[in-house]
Amino acid sequence: MKKRQGSLKNHLKNLVLVLLTLLLALLVALNWGTGLGRDNAPADSFFAQVYALLPMGDGGYIQRAGDTPAAYPSGIAMTAADGLRGASYNETAEGSLYESVRPLWADALAGARSFEKAEEAALQEALRGDTLFLSYNSSLPLSLLAGWMGADPAHTDSRSVASLVLTRGGVLYVRDGADGMLYRTVGGVKVDAGVWERVAAGVTAPPCSYAGTLDTQVYGALLPETLVPEGAAAYDVLQARMPAFGDPASGDSLQTLLAAFSYDPYVTNYSENDGATQVFVENYSALRVSQDGQVRFKANSLSGGLPAYQEGEVDAAGALAAQVDYAHEVLNAALGAVGSTIPAELESVRLDAESGAWNVQFNQTVGGLPVRRADGQPLARFTFQDGMLVAAELSLRDYVSTGEKLYVLPVAQAAAALDGASQYGYVVAYTDDGSGRVLPAAYRKDWRGGSAVG
Repeated sequence: MKKRQGSLKNHLKNLVLVLLTLLLALLVALNWGTGLGRDNAPADSFFAQVYALLPMGDGGYIQRAGDTPAAYPSGIAMTAADGLRGASYNETAEGSLYESVRPLWADALAGARSFEKAEEAALQEALRGDTLFLSYNSSLPLSLLAGWMGADPAHTDSRSVASLVLTRGGVLYVRDGADGMLYRTVGGVKVDAGVWERVAAGVTAPPCSYAGTLDTQVYGALLPETLVPEGAAAYDVLQARMPAFGDPASGDSLQTLLAAFSYDPYVTNYSENDGATQVFVENYSALRVSQDGQVRFKANSLSGGLPAYQEGEVDAAGALAAQVDYAHEVLNAALGAVGSTIPAELESVRLDAESGAWNVQFNQTVGGLPVRRADGQPLARFTFQDGMLVAAELSLRDYVSTGEKLYVLPVAQAAAALDGASQYGYVVAYTDDGSGRVLPAAYRKDWRGGSAVG
């Protein structure tokens, strides 16, 4: 009886395969004969419905969506029935709200293509109504954020932004990440009233306020969309751990690091700098690994580069997201080689207008707080040319909690210490000064000259 059942299952599987093969052959023949393909078949036609059932992209690959975030918000809030609720620099409190509001952001960003300068007073007035808010530790392309929310980045502006405010009426304000200027969309963006109402009813984040809705004598020096939580916050004091590649007692895995860059562990290699650096040589590329966690990858030509995606796997609009995704994957694998579970976070994306290369930079975050090096160096830099990773510099490090807590300067006290000549952002971050002890502190974000201790 079991043999008969197995034979019947095999016959059914074979029949399904035959039918799929015939269907594919039919579509190929129709495509040749009519010129109708996945992209140009009428939406209500039989061909479009059949193509929709097939999971392949234009090149025979499943197209990558680019919806895996390489950075999460440093601040998030939404107006609930009892007022504004949200959190900043609080990974736990932000997580659930972020997932809830992604559909609203996807709708809004899908049509955010045209912007005009906006008045600060208009934003302050909007903040008194029903709003949705996001801010990031750094300046990131709006098209990337759209993809992470599930929208098509092809229909979103590529400007870099540091914060976003969406009103229930469909007005989107963004803070430019380069100079702090405020912009708003020309015309409205889509807001689903039913989704908004459902999400707002379920918000459980702590209560907070916008600085722009509070006493201007106290908070006037802050950007109006700055979140002001209730009470002070304490964060872990960290201990930095330097890698020790080559030391059997360290637990750091050179083999895992090599795999992150698609290198065979038995590839040709030699040492330099009196044995402090090991050099691995592949065809048209080299990987230098120092004992202290400094890693450098360099391709001598595009032939030695590492592909961020395969031909046909992404369209033109998704190419940047695919390169960021690939860099993020390589970096997280490299961090795993030193036993680190501290996530990497995208810090910046820049296009070299002369060479056409994309430069992608990352840092680390602990509990939602960015870790900054006192020397200004990032955790990692990646360079892509024509979709190929051609260079990378990593400075690997791990961080563990000491069990101590340290309170940082609350927003109100930080605002009181600022002059009123400009509007500042409020930032909480860790600073790694190389001493091994890493402390949290409050900073002001000065659009005129970067960041300074608040």
